[in-house]
Amino acid sequence: MGNIHFIRTEFETAQEYYQRVLSIDTRNKTALLGVARCNHELENYGLVSKTYRELKTLDPGLAERFAYLDLRGEEATRAADVSGIRKVIVWAEEE
Repeated sequence: MGNIHFIRTEFETAQEYYQRVLSIDTRNKTALLGVARCNHELENYGLVSKTYRELKTLDPGLAERFAYLDLRGEEATRAADVSGIRKVIVWAEEE
């Protein structure tokens, strides 16, 4: 549900769904990425930094794909647009 709301640019609602997942599984990489991306879109850069740091620890490769999250404002937007990564959605697979 978080990804669906993210696609619809309903970032606050998307973040609520990602946070629900994190309340159950604090190491869920997809939810951490979702929270970081939502906060980036909402320009809550302090929260982006905190969440992105956790993601880098858990999955450096995934974090590297979304390196624009380490940037702020126009610079981040340009970097994400050039790479096309802003439109990428990462879906979690059930185990």
